[in-house]
Amino acid sequence: MWRHPSFISIIPLLQVSNGTKEIFSSDDIWTYIYEHEFRNSKPFKRRPLNVYKKTISKSKEIIKKRYHPIIEYGEKQIILIKEELKKNLTQIHLIDKSLLVTTVRDKGVGSSYWWYENIVQYNIDDYINSIHQVRSLHIELPKGFIEPYSSTPLETPRRTSLHRIEQIRGYYKRYSERAMKQLHHMTIDIIMAKKTYSNCDS
Repeated sequence: MWRHPSFISIIPLLQVSNGTKEIFSSDDIWTYIYEHEFRNSKPFKRRPLNVYKKTISKSKEIIKKRYHPIIEYGEKQIILIKEELKKNLTQIHLIDKSLLVTTVRDKGVGSSYWWYENIVQYNIDDYINSIHQVRSLHIELPKGFIEPYSSTPLETPRRTSLHRIEQIRGYYKRYSERAMKQLHHMTIDIIMAKKTYSNCDS
């Protein structure tokens, strides 16, 4: 990243009021600004014509050169953040699907095992009272699941303890929330940078 050049704080003064605009209409002032900003305070031997336009044009040229790589970098970062977010949310989705198919023992239904979704078909209080086993102590992670700190998907389903499943889900949830915040802030930064960049063409 780079520090804002000092002329960025000078130019907005033109928009404060007609009074300040009139003050800054002097060629002497713009000649001083140009010499100070772009000539290391070395004075002109002969003052150029239209020094105001020359200063504004030079300022815009510098801003565009500086913002262009920032915008490129930001857009690449957004792509990487989205890819990481998609990976994390996909793992959470796979975990939740695995939890949904955890079997429950229900003597009221007349069958030993039912899908978790079938709870909605019965009175919830009666259903809960009839359950012997609410959830298995182990969950089967499906083929293709990617565990934390690994980039290799599972080649075969793997049974994992419920405690470990909760840890993994918490890990992906935290990193997904962090990625969403990064994506939000990065997107705003890029929008503002593009707006500044496009303003330099006006």
